[in-house]
Amino acid sequence: MAHQINVHTDGSCLGNGRVDAKGGWGVLITNSIKERCISGSAQGTTNQQMELTAAIEGLSAVKNTQATICLHSDSQYVVRGCNEWLEGWKAKGWCKSNKKPIENLELWQTMDEQLQRFTDLSFQWVKGHSGNPENERVDRLATDASNGHTVDEYRSL
Repeated sequence: MAHQINVHTDGSCLGNGRVDAKGGWGVLITNSIKERCISGSAQGTTNQQMELTAAIEGLSAVKNTQATICLHSDSQYVVRGCNEWLEGWKAKGWCKSNKKPIENLELWQTMDEQLQRFTDLSFQWVKGHSGNPENERVDRLATDASNGHTVDEYRSL
């Protein structure tokens, strides 16, 4: 029997898009017996890059590729990108409908590689800053990471 794993992700960027921007990403991975919180940071990045990085890092941390995975994100960019746009971008040589290359190409290609690892993966958009406990946690992880405080910790449930 496959296990259910939930991956909650968020990205943050202080000074979004500026050369001196400080980005962070946060991930909460849960199943029925444990949870893992991980986060990381980057300089000179954007919010979209951090949102996408959070999803990539969250999926790469999941080792059970046969499990039922649901990735939860408050980023329409990530959720719609994976659910609606990715296959079309690939079919058009990683270009948008206007024939211009997509932004964050390397990150999207890495995301595509991650997606190929799983047999049962779905994406769920959640409204940010609306009291969803898991989304609030990953928001704090991402913000803390953008300020230089990263984590990698497990906890039994």
